[in-house]
Amino acid sequence: MATMGRWGNQSFTISTKKIRGFEGFSTAAEKKDKDSKSKKKSLELESVKLSIACHANAGVDPQKEYYTWRGLIGQTNYLYIHGKKWKSNRLQLQKVSLGSVTNDGKGRFRYAEISLEFTEENVKPSNKSSRSGASKADKKKKKKK
Repeated sequence: MATMGRWGNQSFTISTKKIRGFEGFSTAAEKKDKDSKSKKKSLELESVKLSIACHANAGVDPQKEYYTWRGLIGQTNYLYIHGKKWKSNRLQLQKVSLGSVTNDGKGRFRYAEISLEFTEENVKPSNKSSRSGASKADKKKKKKK
């Protein structure tokens, strides 16, 4: 089984039983505007877009997959691609879209494309050099006095 990536408990995998990979990955970085609410130093928050092609013949029920992702809107997790964290900040699922649906004569979805849109979480960048609290040596000095 090959895992292309994962977001929280959802994984993008390709195996002999199920093909559930992603495609159309896109993101962009842009300079921060003067009136931006982004807590990052010089860049706006990034958004990530990708899509999943769901084939019923490849072991994925397109309608069930859509409702699973739709239930995750608003949740925040790290996105891993090829085993590596994509961003240092978590990504929040903002939008799930269903399109290019093909159904059979009974109305069952046989193929669909599910588009996912994520936005980077708005957190202050950590500054490791400005930790609060005194060092162990400083604490020992204070105890002796």
